[in-house]
Amino acid sequence: WGEVRTAAGETRSATLTGPNAYDLTADALLRAVARLRTGTVPPGAHTPSTALGADFVRELDGVSLSLPA
Repeated sequence: WGEVRTAAGETRSATLTGPNAYDLTADALLRAVARLRTGTVPPGAHTPSTALGADFVRELDGVSLSLPA
């Protein structure tokens, strides 16, 4: 669960759920290595988001993101 607040006091929250940490890590590692092997990640320093995309975590098995209206 996470929440952000603007300077004006508006808030937004989200909940990310997934499998146990070991399964999540193994799935993420295998998928990340597969992408790196395809050459779609340009050389250089990256954050996970710039290397794999902002929605990478949503692609992992058993992961769901809930964004309340």
